[in-house]
This record gives sequence, C-alpha cells and structure tokens, in this order.
Amino acid sequence: MIAHQSPTIPSSPPPPTSTNDLSDIFSSSPPSTAQTTLPINEPSDIPRIRSIHSTNGYRDGISSSKTRFIQEGFDEGYTLSAVLGLRIGYILGVLEGICSALFTKPAKQSRVRKILGDAKQELRMENVFSRDLFGEDGIWIFHVEGREDDGDVTFKDVADAHPVIGKWRKIIEREVEKWGLDLRVFEER
Repeated sequence: MIAHQSPTIPSSPPPPTSTNDLSDIFSSSPPSTAQTTLPINEPSDIPRIRSIHSTNGYRDGISSSKTRFIQEGFDEGYTLSAVLGLRIGYILGVLEGICSALFTKPAKQSRVRKILGDAKQELRMENVFSRDLFGEDGIWIFHVEGREDDGDVTFKDVADAHPVIGKWRKIIEREVEKWGLDLRVFEER
C-alpha cells in the first residue's frame, strides 16, 4: 500500500527579535505582504467623498462670490449704460425736435425723419454694446483718453469716445448748424 503524504507547507521566517520596543514601528523591516488594495467588489468611498466635497466647495465658492462680483459688475455696467443712454437720448431727442419743427416743410422733414430712423437703428443697445466695441468682460476695447488730472478714465470719457455715439454726435452738430439752432438753451445754468 502506498502511503499518502501531505504536502509540505513552507514555514515563514521567524519574526525578528529586538530589544527595542519601537522596532516594529520604526524599523527597516521588509514591506508587509498583507493586501493593501481593496477587493474589486468592495469599492472605496474616497472618490465619492472627494466628488461630494468638490461639488460642495464649488457651490460654496460660487455662492460667496456671486453677491460680491455680480453686484460690482452690475453697479459698474449700470453706471456706464446710464451715461451712454443719456448721450443716445440726447441725439434722438435733438433729431425728433428738428422733425417736429419741420412739420410745415414735408420734404425737409422727410430727410430728417430718415436720419432719425437710421439713428434709432444704429443706436440700439446691441449695436452700442457690440462685441466689436466691448470685450467678453464688459470692458470697452476702443481707445479712450483720460481727461482727469491723473489720467483716469471716467464713464463720461468712455461715452464721449464711443465710436457709434461719436458718429451720431457729429451728425447732430451738422444738423444743428444747418438749421441754425442754439442748443445752449438746454444746458444747465
């Protein structure tokens, strides 16, 4: 009869002996052969937690900066728009006044009415704030000279240098001169 032998199991090396009580923590022992990765069927929570924290951080950042930066942008944009709107209103008002004054001269009124129609079309907000004139950040990209003592640019300077408004300001000046109007009566005293 053949005797059945059990396979021999290699024995692991004996643990190192040391007189230092901290040798198991700080020694230069060989790396552990214990499994350090999770099994495939047990996913780590770290990616999910990282995603949650990232999303919450993004939301917190947006919320905290919204009030500050949106309000600042609105305040600055509103002020510039008001100054540009006053200039546009002045131009259209002068042309409408000339049209009204020429009610007894239909041929001449028709010419000014055409100029007024062109002005209304060209001075629309989408033309005044076009991408050709203002960048993505809302800052003008046309040249503006500073007129303050320190060379700073004001919104009045921006409105005066605006190409579309400048074009129509010159047209108004020609019409005012042509009809012999004195617009100084509308100036503040």
